[in-house]
Amino acid sequence: MRGWASSVAGPAAGAHVVLSVHDATGRLVRSLIEAPQPSGVHSVFWDGTDQRGQAVGTGAYFYRLSAAGQVTTRAVLVVR
Repeated sequence: MRGWASSVAGPAAGAHVVLSVHDATGRLVRSLIEAPQPSGVHSVFWDGTDQRGQAVGTGAYFYRLSAAGQVTTRAVLVVR
């Protein structure tokens, strides 16, 4: 896996944003963002590793974006 990138439109300026990757059981794999973010479009890159820097296995993962009281979840497939 080379990595995964996505562009997301940010909420109102200064809103607290949490972007995390979870496995199929819902377990947290990696936190990518957990901080206030300016409004606008942001690009985020996930290199396919967990919190300890270890490569995750092949399978389905889900990224969860929480901002301004809204939650969005999308699937990502890791193929090695």
